Order: sequence, then C-alpha cells, then structure tokens
Amino acid sequence: MRYIILISVIFMAFTLFAETYTVKQDGTGDFETIQEAVSSPIVVNGDTIIVYPGTYYENVYIVKDITVASLYYITGDEQYIHQTIISGQNDNVVTINSNGETELNGFTVVNGIDGIHAHQPCTPDTTKILNCIIRQNSEIGIYYVNGNSGCLYVDNCHISETNNGLAIFGFCNSLIENSYIDEIQDYGIFLYGTDPMSSTTRLRVTSEINNCEIYNNVNEAIHLDFATANVNNSILRDNNIAFKEVYYPGIPSYVNIENTTITENTTVFSDFINNVLSVKNSIIWNNTILGIPNLSDITYSDIQDGFNGTGNIDEDPLFFNTAGNDYTLSWTETEKSPCIDTGDPDPQYNDPDGTRADMGAYYYPHEIITYQFPSLATNNGWKWLCFDVLDKRIAFIIAQVMLDPMKAPEIFDKALYNKIEVPSNDIFEINYFEYPPPAGHWQNGDHPFSSPQGYKFHTFLAYNLEISGCRCEPETAFNLIAYVSPEEPKENWIGYYLSRSQHVYDAFYGYLDNIYSIQTQFWSVRRNPGGAWPDVSYTLDPGDLVIVKCEQDIENFCWIRQSPIDEFEIEEPGNFSYEEQADYTPIYMNLNPEDLPTEIGAIVDGECKGATVVQDTSAQICAYILESQGGSLEFEFYYGGRAQNKVIKEYYVYDPETMQTEMTSIKLGDKKDCYYVSFKDEPASKPEPVKLEASNYPNPFNPSGAGRSPVTTISYSLPNESEILLTIYNIKGQKLKELIKGTQPAGSYNVSWDGKDEYGKDVTSGIYFYKLKTQQNEIIRKMLLLK
Repeated sequence: MRYIILISVIFMAFTLFAETYTVKQDGTGDFETIQEAVSSPIVVNGDTIIVYPGTYYENVYIVKDITVASLYYITGDEQYIHQTIISGQNDNVVTINSNGETELNGFTVVNGIDGIHAHQPCTPDTTKILNCIIRQNSEIGIYYVNGNSGCLYVDNCHISETNNGLAIFGFCNSLIENSYIDEIQDYGIFLYGTDPMSSTTRLRVTSEINNCEIYNNVNEAIHLDFATANVNNSILRDNNIAFKEVYYPGIPSYVNIENTTITENTTVFSDFINNVLSVKNSIIWNNTILGIPNLSDITYSDIQDGFNGTGNIDEDPLFFNTAGNDYTLSWTETEKSPCIDTGDPDPQYNDPDGTRADMGAYYYPHEIITYQFPSLATNNGWKWLCFDVLDKRIAFIIAQVMLDPMKAPEIFDKALYNKIEVPSNDIFEINYFEYPPPAGHWQNGDHPFSSPQGYKFHTFLAYNLEISGCRCEPETAFNLIAYVSPEEPKENWIGYYLSRSQHVYDAFYGYLDNIYSIQTQFWSVRRNPGGAWPDVSYTLDPGDLVIVKCEQDIENFCWIRQSPIDEFEIEEPGNFSYEEQADYTPIYMNLNPEDLPTEIGAIVDGECKGATVVQDTSAQICAYILESQGGSLEFEFYYGGRAQNKVIKEYYVYDPETMQTEMTSIKLGDKKDCYYVSFKDEPASKPEPVKLEASNYPNPFNPSGAGRSPVTTISYSLPNESEILLTIYNIKGQKLKELIKGTQPAGSYNVSWDGKDEYGKDVTSGIYFYKLKTQQNEIIRKMLLLK
C-alpha cells in the first residue's frame, strides 16, 4: 500500500510542479534542438517545451505526455506558425508514441514521409495536433492509429500537398475542427476501422468533422471503410469524389451530414450501396453526379434536382461569390437566398443568432423581430416606432408588400382605418379596404421603409408583424434639421435602431447643446430655459420613434453608444381613462412634497385628456389636447379613493417667453408646445436660470506642438456648493479620465488637461468632450486636440 501512495505522491508532484523549457537555435535556451529537448531526462510528463522561431532540420520522436509548441502557444500570433518549421530528414517528421496526452501546437511540418505519425496500438492515448501547417510530405499529412479507444484532436490545421491528408485507423474517436485539407492526390480524410471481413470484434473508427473545408483534392474528400463520419458546418468542394464508401455486404458505414455545403464536385456519393446516410440543413448543389441512395434520410436541405423529404427545396442557394470561393449565403438589396431561415424549425437546430436554422455551412447572422400594433382598445390604436430590423430588400419590398398582413376586416366602419404618419413633406395616410371584396390597397404603398426614419401607426385591430432581417448598422449617419420656429416647425422623426437601451442623455451625448426637446410616445424632455437638462431616468429602447427638435442643423448625426442599461418602464395610471391621439402636449409639473397624490389627471370640460402616476415631486402628463379645443385645463388629484380626490382649477403657470409666473389656469385657445405648472405654495415652478458655466482655453490645443500650449485649461463656476464630477470623454462616448470628483463650494475654478488618459497614455488627435455634472445640472463642451 505504501508503494501505491508513494507513486500517487510522485504523480501529484509532477502535475503540480510542471516545468516549461525553451528551445533556441542560438544556444540561449535550455536546448538547441527539439529532439534534444523531448528526449532529455529532465523533461517529464506534464512539462511544456517552447520552440523559438527557426527551421529545425530534424526528425522528432516523442514518447512522453508533454506539450511541444511554438511561441504561438503563448502569444496567439500566427506568424510563429510560419516561422517555426520542422523539416524532416528522410523519415516521418514528427513521430508520437506516448501513453497519455501529447500536444503538438503551432508548427509548420514539411518534407517528411508522414508529416505527423502517431501509432498507439495498445493504449487509450489522446493526441492533439493544434494550429499546424502540414504540407509537402510524400505520403500522409497526419497518420493516426489506435486499437484501444484512443482519441485524436485536430484543430485549426492546414494539410496540403501530399498523397493522403489525414488517415485514421482502428477503434478510436477523432475530432477534426476548423481545418483545411486541400491539394491531396488520393484521400483528403481516410477513415478505416479494422477489417470487417476478418475481424471478430469489428472495431469502428468514428470521426467528428466540424467547421472544415475539404477542397481541390484529386481523388476523394472523405473515404469511409467501416467507419462513422459526422460532418457538420463544413464545405466539400471541387473534389473528384466527396464521399466514397468501401462496400461490405451487410456491414454499413454511417454518414451524418448537418449544415454542410457540398458543391462543384464531380461525384458526391460514390458506391453508397450499404451506407446509412442522413442529411439535414445542408446544401448539395452544382455537382455533376449526386449518387444519393434512395433510402437516405434527407430533410430541410437544398438538393439540386430535388429529393423527397420533409422541408427539402430545389432552388439556387445564391452563394455570395463562388468565383472568389465565398459560399456564404447572399442577402442583398435585390435578392435573398432561399436557404436562409428554411432549415429544421425545431429550436434545437437554431443558428447561433437564435433564428431558425439556415441551410449550408454558413448561417447568415440576422434577427427576427415581431412588431406589435395595438387595437383601438389600447393606446387608441397608436404605436410610435421605427423598424430597427429590416429585410435588406426593403427598398424593393415596400409598404404595400411589407404591410400586407395588416388587412382590414371585410366589414368595418369606414371611419376606422389603418394610418401611418411621417413628418415634413413625406406625410401620408394609408388606407386598406376590403369593403367590399376584392381586397383594396394601401395608398402611397410605394413608400420604402428605413430604420433611421420613425413612424406613427394607427391601427384599429391588433397585429403582430414579423420581420426577418438585419439591424441597421450602429455607425449609420443621417442629417438632422433645425426646428426654425413654431410657425415653421421642423421635427426630426428618427429611429433608435441600436440593440440595447441606454439613457436618453447618453444616446445624444455631445449633441445636447444643440437640442432643446426630445420626445417619444410616452415621455418628453426638454432643456430648461436656463440651458440645463432636467434629471430624468428615461431610456431610449430598440424600435423607438424619437422626435427631436434642434437649434441648428446637425450633419451626419450618429447614435452615441455608451453603457447599456435596463429599459425604463413608465407605470400606466389605473384611475383615469383617456384616448391617445397622434400627438400630445407635454405638461411639466412641480408638486408640493407635503401633498403628493397617487395619480394626476388633466381634465378639459370634465373629460380626461391624459394622466400620470406620481413618483416624486416632478411629474409629467402627456395631454392629448386637440388644436381646435378651447376651454381651460384643470387637474384632478387622486389619493387612493374617489372621495378624497380634489380638482385644482388654478395653479402657478410659468411662461418661458416672458419668464413670468402667475397664479392662473391654462387657456387652451392659446396653444403652446408645452406647459410648466406648479402646485407648490410658492411659484417655484419657474425653471431656475442656470448659472453653472464652463469653458476651456486654448481650443484647439496641442500637447506636443512647439510653441503651443501643452494643456488646455477648463474654467467653471458653481452657483452654490455642490458635488461635482468633471470627466473627459472621446467622440465615441468612452470615458478617458476623471479630472475632478467631490464637493466644492460656490465659486470659480480652473483645472488643466494635458491630453492623457487615466493611465497616463497620450490620446490621439481628434474631438473630445468634457462633462461638468452637479447635483442639479450638467454642461457638456467640445474641444479639439491637434498634434
């Protein structure tokens, strides 16, 4: 027993204290040749040998469970694969004959009989060949044989210019991934179990072939001799024969093909007399001879000339560029591959993007979005949105086609119709009638939708419109126009098409000084007359229509991407009912902290025109007040029981044009684009003029320019004591450095920035922003750094 314990302790010591040795041809390492290292008595199981760049003219014989690797193993830099070469000398270049796990990683292996020869007839070993280029060997690129449950793992290798690419013999399992096998004279991959005619045990070789490309081989891509091959997400092209089976009566080989593209081969399946063939989610197209066995199980695949099976099609797969050997599926402004989203609909086969499986080796990354449109019973049928995901062909699949599922019933009130609004000169109303049949049509149905454009939909029935397409690129730029005046309003109806929610101010970071109002369907925020933006928790969410009013034109506006946050949800009032309209007038309210109701309703002539749930002393009502409506605006406070409600007919109203506040009521005949009211005992609803100021000089500045200022000085004034944060950001909204953080009394301050980030590293030339934020307000300014 003590000997067993001693052996276990020694093994643990080897495992815990594995060493790393180096091989350098100049003599500065632990060894000068690879063979010297692998055969040295000081190198034991579990150790690692790192080989530095050079051409090593030698034959390497490994009998230990060790890792032999180039500098790629450490750095991941592929140049070391090409620069670390083992060139054979009239024999196999690398021979592996170990009893456990041996790894060869990051070499170019050339000029041998076999490039890598691993022969383990009796031991359950694991041999790993990773990140290697194996070429110009006379017989076999990788030869592996094991008669006792061995395992071969090949990943990210390129095997070429030899008689046989990869030969695997015996009762073993192999995993071949992310590899290329080309320009082979005989067999790309040769799978051979024990001779089924003479063996009583009939040992089978099983191989998983994933994400591989086997092409331009003179004879056979995959040869099966009493073997099982599971081929997934791979391409077999330009071979004489894609699959070849050696026929034994009653003794089949098994081929399972999934999400694989087989194209431009002379013959796809040769001598598949006894073979068991299964094909799913694959493309077999533009080959000369198919040779598919009649009893094959083929489903959800694109088979040229057709094959009877569930979900199969016979259509040109529309590869992107076969002349350039690009067999990805095409989805352009004019065409979409029929193989996209037509694979097996079972969710277990979904593509990595979560959509239904595509056919073939490459899936097309996209999204499937369901846009929900309410009925008249919800939001009075109004939905503000943008199509953040669209079919790329949308310029040709226009409103008439895209909205075809949104049809009216055969009998309905003609006053109720589906309508879409867009701003400026592109306003149109769309009617769809099936009254009476035949079906009507969408007026202005030739309008092409685009993600940067926002829309207001009005629907009388609830619809779910599913669109399969691609999200608008985040870098997409478009122009915003200035508001001009109430008499000549220019609103920008833009789509928020980013994939994650973010705070409204983060999304417009760097542009806020040129914007004075931002509006979505359920909230509105605008800059105070003093210039500051109020503290809100609102977020922009994927698919939002955002209405923006600018002071000046903004060319090439682009959404800013900062840290995503959870969507801000607005609680709906439960004690007031009202009907939404195409637009609303925001009412910004200050409330008395000692008299906070649960909900507030805006009332005109006894009818509720909008309501809100009260969260704190600041609240907002989206009031659906028609242009033609007169009368006065009253407010009803709800405290949790109708008997406790009170109606307020007069309140403090602030007029931003005159900057005056008076106790009165809002007269709707004098239409405003927003209202400021207060229910405090004093007229505190007037937005306080902002005295927070900030500027920097010089601007631009040059930290490294001769004769120029090495820094820029940011000057700011605080109207009162406050916690402040002064931060530098780049144009992408990424924080570079915090200059000031803490509490400061009222007064004027100066702080310098020398063009370095928080790690002391010089930033590059370009536009930068500094943000001065206090408890009440914030200022964002732009500066230019030139070098």
